[in-house]
Amino acid sequence: MRTLNKILCMVLVLAMMVGLCAVGASAIKLEDYPDKDSIKNQQAVALLSALGIVEGDERGFRPNDTLIRAEGAAIMTRMFNTKGAGVSSFTDMASAEWAQPYVAYCENQGIIGGYGDGRFGPQDTLTVVQFAKMLVCALGFRADIEGLTGPAWEINVIKLINKIDLCHGLADIDYNAPITRDQAAQMVFNTLTNDMVEYDSLVKVTTGDGTKVEVGANANGVRNIAYDYTNVIDGWMQFIETYFPTVKISATKTRDVFGIPTNYWYRGNDRNDETWTAGKALCDAPRGDLIKIYDTTIARTTYGTIYTDAELLEATWIDVVENAEPVDAIHVTKGDSAHNLAKYSGATALLIKNAAGNLTLYVKYPYLATVSAVVPATESTSKNREVALKIYGSPDGATTKTCNYETEKFAKRDFVLAYPSGKVGTLADNTPILLVESAEATSGKATAYATRGAAVTGVTIETTKYDFASLGYLGTGAAPTLNKDVTAYLSNGYIMGLIATTSTAADYVFVLGQTTAVKDAFNKYSATVGYLKQDGTTATASLFDAEHVTVAPGWYTMAPKGATVQFNPAVAPFTPKDGTPNEVDSKYVINASTPQIAAGIAANNNTTFVVKSGKAGTYAAYTGVKSLPTFSVKKADFPEAHVYALINDKTGVADVVYIDMNGATATDAAATPIYLVSNSSTSTRIVDGVTYHTYSVIMDGKLTTIQDYNGGIGTATEGLIVPHFNADGYLTDCEPATTNVTANCVYQTSSDVKFAGGVLTYSDGSVMVNGDAAVYVYNLKVNPFALISGADAEYLVGKAGNLSLVRVSAGNTAIKEIYFIVK
Repeated sequence: MRTLNKILCMVLVLAMMVGLCAVGASAIKLEDYPDKDSIKNQQAVALLSALGIVEGDERGFRPNDTLIRAEGAAIMTRMFNTKGAGVSSFTDMASAEWAQPYVAYCENQGIIGGYGDGRFGPQDTLTVVQFAKMLVCALGFRADIEGLTGPAWEINVIKLINKIDLCHGLADIDYNAPITRDQAAQMVFNTLTNDMVEYDSLVKVTTGDGTKVEVGANANGVRNIAYDYTNVIDGWMQFIETYFPTVKISATKTRDVFGIPTNYWYRGNDRNDETWTAGKALCDAPRGDLIKIYDTTIARTTYGTIYTDAELLEATWIDVVENAEPVDAIHVTKGDSAHNLAKYSGATALLIKNAAGNLTLYVKYPYLATVSAVVPATESTSKNREVALKIYGSPDGATTKTCNYETEKFAKRDFVLAYPSGKVGTLADNTPILLVESAEATSGKATAYATRGAAVTGVTIETTKYDFASLGYLGTGAAPTLNKDVTAYLSNGYIMGLIATTSTAADYVFVLGQTTAVKDAFNKYSATVGYLKQDGTTATASLFDAEHVTVAPGWYTMAPKGATVQFNPAVAPFTPKDGTPNEVDSKYVINASTPQIAAGIAANNNTTFVVKSGKAGTYAAYTGVKSLPTFSVKKADFPEAHVYALINDKTGVADVVYIDMNGATATDAAATPIYLVSNSSTSTRIVDGVTYHTYSVIMDGKLTTIQDYNGGIGTATEGLIVPHFNADGYLTDCEPATTNVTANCVYQTSSDVKFAGGVLTYSDGSVMVNGDAAVYVYNLKVNPFALISGADAEYLVGKAGNLSLVRVSAGNTAIKEIYFIVK
């Protein structure tokens, strides 16, 4: 077993260390890297990441970036299962301050020596052969004995690494080229799993020039008969056994969910722990040599391309496994461009060579799906919930299947990629699901599309062209409407699903009606469409070609169409509806005191309500269900009101609700009553055909005036009223604040008022008056307006007038407001 003293030969390498690390968050698992599909040596990167030897940053692992010397110090330190410490003596570390503890550690151990002029060169790159020299020294090979110094050192390093297969899995590697992070990870992995060496029979010889050297030494493997990371004792000590003695490979799990031969690495409780459990898992990664990953270019990958990638010398049969299901093999020949992998567009295919040299193409093929429900897990011991998936198996969505998958992720109506087990095209209900992952989405206007016959093969979104996956979902199956917003769900750059982006609830108006179409001198028919906005105001729009087009009452979006507009009904163009408001026309059962929402309509405090009420048909807007008014029923046989709701299919809650009371009066129970001093207006004005009257009122503790809108004051008489104001602040309707409308108000006429001990007594009863109650006194003759406290209510004693009281709340005898009009 080697020690750190045996790697002092690396002083001669002048800091040729590779760290594969970067400043930023480390990735513990392979799937944490956003560029994982670009990593060729996945087993190496997965294990080294799990052990903390390599890291990525916010960009990912960056497998094709070349390595720098500062990164080298980090990997060498971490390979010996330490984090390093201290600050180095080098003067040029400002550009790699993050690497100080690693460089300091290697310097203190005599592993690196810099350039000899005080510089370390942290940003300089490393070549493959330079890096390889470090790794063979780490295994215990001595540079002076193996000829790794002097003019022929590079040739001897190459001979040695080929002898111990340190570049296993790296085809056509250029030893003198800068090493990439992906290549370095594979070489480090090969080092971890390689045998340690030590020397015997060393003979010290003094040459003619006085130099002392050691010759005749043989590098032998370090014996190990106690334990092994592979669970099969081979008699030799590997690097990983020396510095990570509890790390193991499971002997019980050999394939992943896609049927790919896989190594399951875990950290045992001790050196002899050979029991794999999920809690001990470090990572899993393909076993064997990963020759190539086909993803973004898979549709254009020919059999001839596979022949070249696999470095074949003759035509070969390659087995194919689709989502864990073996299928017929493909015959790969040199230069074959007639056969390709186009039927797998959108999928990821891994070409893997096993230990026997046989090739297999493992295909991971997704379908677009939506989460239709989230329910408790049925059999799982590790998951608390599972999702029901609606999986699309045809472009028009006509073929859909329902399957379940246990997971703690995803919400109802999420779009996801689901990987069902079995061959492509054999989707069925309740097919076991191998994996579910989030679908990448991109949105914009569909500016062009490509077709082959009747099939849509691609869509240009803004300026980027996307091809459809072979089983991509196209909503209705028809070509998308150009210059309309769409959302594409992607896998490997191919469209798995194209969804028309829908309007938000705020874009809708409610069409109230349409006039009879009239023909002009050019035989063109036109009509006027009246519609209601969500702020309670109304407007009109011209509708041409009205002979053939009618717009029935309901929710619509409005889009320009020449000199007029086009009304698009609030109906989702496909299923499922990705958040599209769905129109519901329901009946609202009138209730005199309790607000209700029609059956099947859920609302919350973000819901917008627009209510038409009163004989004049006035409109009022309310925000939130708490503000929704109750309804005053004038006769027992009043018909049911209509409710038109825009239900957000994403949340199941109404975004907007239009309630047509058809003549009933809406009374806002939450509104603060005001006191109408007199039903005789003080002034009148007419603007654009609308008549406004001005009235004196007591409102918000002040004597002030209000204006009604086209007679909104109605027949109200002097006393407390509950007002309805439109968005412009004009009174559109009101109700007397009598007990049969608002139970917290009473209206009395009294000429015998007494007050003592906080109790106000009048001709029809007595009430408690809070000390902080507001007492409003209006005296036309002496004091036009006065505000006193409840403690001074004795001011009213002996006076005759009209008395109105507002209780603190319904059923409470305490009084918070008193209005007294002196006769």
